[in-house]
Parts: sequence; C-alpha cells; structure tokens
Amino acid sequence: ARKRGELMSTNTKEKGAMLAVTAIPIGIMDSFKSVIIANYNSPEQFVLSGIAEEINQLESQLLQKKIACQKLKVATAFHSPLVSHSVVPFKQFLDTMTFHSLKIPVYANQTAKRYEQNAISEALS
Repeated sequence: ARKRGELMSTNTKEKGAMLAVTAIPIGIMDSFKSVIIANYNSPEQFVLSGIAEEINQLESQLLQKKIACQKLKVATAFHSPLVSHSVVPFKQFLDTMTFHSLKIPVYANQTAKRYEQNAISEALS
C-alpha cells in the first residue's frame, strides 16, 4: 500500500484533491472536466476526485447551495485518471514480490471477482 501511494502521489502534472459530498446537483459537474465520482460511500454520500483547483471551486459552489461536503486529507486525486501513470510502475513493483498461496478467497473491489493465484499482481495493479 505504501509503494502504491508513493507512486500515485508522485509525477503528477496537476495537484489532486478529493471531496466527500452528500448530493450532486444535476449539471453542476459539467464545467469541471477533471472531476469524477471516485466512490459511492452510501446512497447519501459520494466521493469526488480531480484537480485540486476544480475540487476547490466545486466545493465552494456546493457550500453556496448549502450542500454538505468535506475535503479529504489526501496526497492526490486517488481513484481518478490523474493517478493512471502509476499503474505500470506499480505492476513492475508487484512482479518483484512473491505471493504465497491464498488460504481464503480474496475478492477484488473493482470487479468483485475472486483473485486467481497466478494473476494476483495483475488484479492488484
């Protein structure tokens, strides 16, 4: 996890940020090209991720509309295209690791599929 975080927070062209919100008014994100919904925490809470400047502007607009939101203390815009540069170096790092046989089933967050023993580094990267 440490190496993954290091790779994602370095070599980014833009400073990234994340914002937890309780609602996203229709159309409000249209003018923010980098901002994406990074996670659905619950039916009442989403996490947005993008370039810090756009996240700050969006936060200001949401607060003006009295929509609860909270900036997350993160190093960059995780779960967004801003960190896609880290995929190949992280896969290369994982390829140097030895993964022991899985004793219990492990499922991927993104696909909900069970990890296969011979493809763990691919699943994690």
